[in-house]
Amino acid sequence: MARRKTFKSIIELKENIDKMNELLTGLITFVMVFQKFTSNPKFGKYLNSQVDGALEKITFDEKKTNQIYELCFIRLYASFEAFMTDYLRELYIKFPNSLPRDKKISVDDILDWKTQKSTRTFIIDHIAIENSYDLPTWKRTLKSGFGIEVFKDEKHEQLFNLLNLMRNMIAHSGRKFNSKISRDSAKFIKKKTDKLGHFEVTDFELDDEKLYENLVSAIKDVIEQIENKNVA
Repeated sequence: MARRKTFKSIIELKENIDKMNELLTGLITFVMVFQKFTSNPKFGKYLNSQVDGALEKITFDEKKTNQIYELCFIRLYASFEAFMTDYLRELYIKFPNSLPRDKKISVDDILDWKTQKSTRTFIIDHIAIENSYDLPTWKRTLKSGFGIEVFKDEKHEQLFNLLNLMRNMIAHSGRKFNSKISRDSAKFIKKKTDKLGHFEVTDFELDDEKLYENLVSAIKDVIEQIENKNVA
């Protein structure tokens, strides 16, 4: 049985990519136009006179432009994480026999739901969230439960793991290479990061534009895998 139906979660993920690209293009274009016009002394003087010098406090440099890419990178990765759960939930609804029978759920969790449908919906959602907690769990669940290969090859999987690591470094570590990032990277990067055996918490240089572009490409490859490469 081919699984070529376009799921709502996939449609929404594609839409989120388009919206993020549109937002990014708009913001970067605004920055470029702003820099162009405010670099003209006459124009800048006119604007400052209209807004009481407020524009003198507004500056855009390469660092701030990178922050735009950083924000879009973090937001897009959050969209992908939401997709992981949404897609798995849709699969469980479409293929109820794939629901694991050995999962333990507290009676207290389902006592409030008065109908069988509500209880079933809660259980499906609970299991979908649990099995999309991280990339390895999600990948393993889709493979064992539905025969779906998420990544097209080892290189694709490693790229996604690296992007996840960079996301964690930005969102949770303030762009610093710390002990947790070191441990997490060792799980999928075989090469030693420091041949001298020296460790310290340091700021990590990241190319935010490249990170965003790689994430868009990696997500599109996942979508292609799910839509076109998996047949049960």
